[in-house]
Amino acid sequence: LIVMADTLCISVRDISGRSLTLESCPRRSVCELKLQIQEHWNVPALCQRLLQGTDELQDSDILCQAFDAEAGQLRPLMMIVALDEARKRLQDKNKGVRKAALEAFAHAAPQGNRGAF
Repeated sequence: LIVMADTLCISVRDISGRSLTLESCPRRSVCELKLQIQEHWNVPALCQRLLQGTDELQDSDILCQAFDAEAGQLRPLMMIVALDEARKRLQDKNKGVRKAALEAFAHAAPQGNRGAF
């Protein structure tokens, strides 16, 4: 994460080694960053876990809060795919919450591959 005026340059890696560099406003939330990652990697935001070292960033965290002013940057973020939150939401009493969880599973599955999940 490198601060450039009102823009952060954020480096994200996944466990397969892919890397992605995104620009974002420092006042954006981690949830909004996950939506940007979803656009590039087709991984639903609900199924993403973003790690900074050993700490998981929370959806409500603001990006500039994770910025280390002393070091002048943030270590690259690691994105892992986790289905536990979507699976947990399938049990919710709210129909809308369950529907969003099903949509996350559908979005995460490779298209045309019936055996994906």
